[in-house]
Amino acid sequence: MVKNGLIKKAKKAGLDVEIVHAPATQIPDDADIVVCHTGLAGAARNAAPEGSVLIQFTMFMNDPNLKKLITDLSEDNEITSS
Repeated sequence: MVKNGLIKKAKKAGLDVEIVHAPATQIPDDADIVVCHTGLAGAARNAAPEGSVLIQFTMFMNDPNLKKLITDLSEDNEITSS
């Protein structure tokens, strides 16, 4: 659900990014940004590659951290962990 929502928002913002789904304990080694539910943040942080940014959300729909991520990517702002 989050993946599809992010794909739609990224496409609408004109972003050319790859968005994949993975279990919080199996983050791909080439992940630059990891998006996960707050309840899975510890597991995701442990599995995420060094140097990746962790964005946490609490709601699937209209979460402010997900909105900020899309805005920051489209405006070429620095992406920082939430």
